[in-house]
Amino acid sequence: DTAIRFPAANTFSVETAGSERLRITSAGDVGINSTAPATRFDVVESSAGRTWTPTSSVVSMFERAGSSIVSIIGNASGVCGVDFGDNSDDNRGFVRYDHSDDSMRFRTNASEQLRITSAGLVGIGITNPDAKLHISHTAGRGIFVDDSSNSSNSPYIQVLGRRSDGNSKQSFSGQIFLSSLRTDQKVADGKSLGSVIFGGNHTDGTEANILYAASIAGVADDDFDSDTDMPTALVFNTGTTGRAPLAANVTSGDERLRITSAGHILPGAAGTQDLGSTSKEFRHL
Repeated sequence: DTAIRFPAANTFSVETAGSERLRITSAGDVGINSTAPATRFDVVESSAGRTWTPTSSVVSMFERAGSSIVSIIGNASGVCGVDFGDNSDDNRGFVRYDHSDDSMRFRTNASEQLRITSAGLVGIGITNPDAKLHISHTAGRGIFVDDSSNSSNSPYIQVLGRRSDGNSKQSFSGQIFLSSLRTDQKVADGKSLGSVIFGGNHTDGTEANILYAASIAGVADDDFDSDTDMPTALVFNTGTTGRAPLAANVTSGDERLRITSAGHILPGAAGTQDLGSTSKEFRHL
């Protein structure tokens, strides 16, 4: 019940326990538990009922009814992975698991682009993320949510804060933090801290014509001298002239209203009449 056979011209097979285990065809294709290997190396643990034929670009194939897993085993301090190379680079891209720190790394264009740490933190463009999703990017779009339909409701970003009691503080609700870091010194008077900017397309229906002409911004009311001395105002800007997202040294819209750190309301550009202390009716409205 064990044999080496030549079941057809230029074909070689090995049998054990009365069943064929390995076959090399006349084309040089190798099949394990497959009498008709469909790729150069074809492993069939059990038939999955495949109804399609692999293309010529498929070099090897592993098949099993149910789950099918290929294991790559290394020691506790080693790295396991799959490298993607070309004629001039042995690992232009890769997927690697580092057992020394239990991180997973992904490379494209010869540079690591994404890492998942042992804690499940995901870093895009950064190797030491400190958030569930940490994106490091130089300029341009960091996150872009694009509506795939021009007739359905638009997609949205939702931040849901869960709380099992009636605590009404901001820290127990959904939050979005916008901030500015001056790496040379503390934040100084007049520094923009973060903005929500509004825009749309002009002239025709092309995405390239989207510009932004209004905004709501947080602005430093004075120098930030300590954690209890960070006077911050809210500024509302509107206008008719749009700006591109990457335009430098500009503001979307002109200042129409400012709420100072003291709660005073200044209509128009900063420095005009303070209605916060003179008009109770305006404050109520």
